[in-house]
Amino acid sequence: EKLKSRDTHLDKALETFQENQKFSQDRIATLVEEKAKLEERVANLSTLSNEQQAQITELTRAKEELETEMTKAEESSKVKLQKVEDDSRRIQLKLELMVKQISTEFDSSRKDWAKVKQELTDETIKLSDKVADLEEANGNLESELEAVKTTYTQGGKTSEQQLAQLYEANREKEMLKHKVTNLEKIQLELKEAREQIFKYNLEARKLRNEIQDLKGTVRVVARVRPSKDEDNGNDTEEEEETLECGVDDKSLRLSVENVSSAGNTIRSHEFSFNHVFGPESTQNEVFDEVSTFVQSALDGFNVCLFSYGQTGSGKTYTMTGDHYSSTHKGIIPRSISHIMQYKETLESQGWEFTLQATFLEIYNESIRDLLTDPAKAKGLKHEIRDSKTEIIVTGLRRETVVATEDVHHLLVQAESNRSVAATDSNLHSSRSHSVFTLFINGVHRQKKTNIMGSLSMCDLAGSERISKSGVKGERLKETQNINKSLSSLADVFSALNKKSQHIPYRNSKLTQLVRPCFAGEGKVLMIVNLSSDQDDAPESLCSLRFASHVNQTEVGRAKKNISQMPSKRSSSVTSRGGEPTRARKTSRSK
Repeated sequence: EKLKSRDTHLDKALETFQENQKFSQDRIATLVEEKAKLEERVANLSTLSNEQQAQITELTRAKEELETEMTKAEESSKVKLQKVEDDSRRIQLKLELMVKQISTEFDSSRKDWAKVKQELTDETIKLSDKVADLEEANGNLESELEAVKTTYTQGGKTSEQQLAQLYEANREKEMLKHKVTNLEKIQLELKEAREQIFKYNLEARKLRNEIQDLKGTVRVVARVRPSKDEDNGNDTEEEEETLECGVDDKSLRLSVENVSSAGNTIRSHEFSFNHVFGPESTQNEVFDEVSTFVQSALDGFNVCLFSYGQTGSGKTYTMTGDHYSSTHKGIIPRSISHIMQYKETLESQGWEFTLQATFLEIYNESIRDLLTDPAKAKGLKHEIRDSKTEIIVTGLRRETVVATEDVHHLLVQAESNRSVAATDSNLHSSRSHSVFTLFINGVHRQKKTNIMGSLSMCDLAGSERISKSGVKGERLKETQNINKSLSSLADVFSALNKKSQHIPYRNSKLTQLVRPCFAGEGKVLMIVNLSSDQDDAPESLCSLRFASHVNQTEVGRAKKNISQMPSKRSSSVTSRGGEPTRARKTSRSK
């Protein structure tokens, strides 16, 4: 019984062993199959890895080739850029040389023309007197001839004396005809010479304005004022210069001291403009740079010059100066003198010009007429009206300018009426923007041509930080309005730079007034005035950054305000005021 039980147990154990063996074999077969699959997958992954490695190698090689090409392209671009800059400098030098040559030739031809004109005028007067005398003599001779003929007819014969008189009368008559013919020939040559000079001047003016357009219708020049120590006669040689002007007269470097807990550091900022005038520059040198812009007003363009900078940086000196001094007079009196000289040249060619001036200030966003006694102007409100063709300022007095001396009276009157006050930054700080505008109307009756231009010269109030200027009360309100209007001016330039559809001219009185020059049809020149003192370096940096921003602005090609038929100028304000003064926008013709 025990054996049977044991056999049964062994049979079950054997059966279980066989089942386990079968399971193990099945499992081994499955594992072998999975192993084969894994080996196949490993082989595939290995192949894929090799392919990816090959791609990485290829990409690395391509990257290196691209970097090499980029390096070569960058070097080539630098070379090409340098070549373009060199070519640009050469072209600019050629243009400047051409302008100088044309100006020299123009001045020479103008002197020769004046000499020839005087000689022709003298000869014409002499010939006219001679013709009158000869005509009188001819009349007398003809009378004598008739008497001789009568005597001859009545007597039946003539004497030798009467025959001689008859011969002499005929000879003088022929000489008279010859001189009259020569006089007519000279008058014809004079007319042709005037035509040639007229055409030459038109071409010269056209070329001069085209060269200005190439340089840009918005230009910026910088002027550095001597330090206060130099003004007081103190020695400053051992001190490090805050503003360094480049030898090319177009660049400068500003060093600003940064104060921090880690220690003070000096940081340099570099800028470049159309021209840079150092502390030693003269009023005459500055005007020579802007004179072609001034002259464009007589050619029929709207021109705006404005002096910008912190308070005490020399803006008023640059713009007005001492107008009684030949050395220290500023841009406004020099511009009037220059225009008067150029006007005389054009008038010798048949032009007739009328010049009228206005002088206003913008104080706390209100317009004041600087040519009107404040007591008489009390209660009078000036408004800016923008029509389709012009900017109109109501109730503004307009003075006719006939001679250069007239500007002295206008400047003295304006200086006595302008708002100035003392601040911590400047004892005589201008608390308003002043705008002197010269309106020019030219007519050439023979050519039936009318030209209208304007020259606006703005002495802007000083930009300043309230914390530094130490202003309070009324002075604080003035400073806030000054900074607000200067900010509006910056917004206009920013919008012009971005080619915005809307330019915010209406945000301030200042930008409304200068709109004709800024709106893509005029010429604008900014003079940024800078203090060379280290204490003023932060304000100088702000001024330079704004000037650099302006220097990048483009307002389009300037348009000449010219028409073929004489047009009536809009009525201007009389000395009592009350009628509108107009600051024209330009016309459609170039």
